[in-house]
Amino acid sequence: MFNYQYTELIVPIGSLEAYKNTDVWKEFSKIREEGEHTAIQGIMYENHKEEIAYDLNGTPISNPRNGIYIKNGKKIYFN
Repeated sequence: MFNYQYTELIVPIGSLEAYKNTDVWKEFSKIREEGEHTAIQGIMYENHKEEIAYDLNGTPISNPRNGIYIKNGKKIYFN
């Protein structure tokens, strides 16, 4: 697990408040600005969770091998 308490996040000047108010970035306890102003207007964050594959019985499979599985509600084939 990543330890946000001991890691410093350095962000572009003028963006400190945006980072402090955005999911994930606001978890850092040490955030400071550095560098020159940029043209960044905002921060977009997409939550990419690891997709879990399930066998045809509905059992979660961490390392799918050859066969048919269900992932994101769709049948997929691993070979």
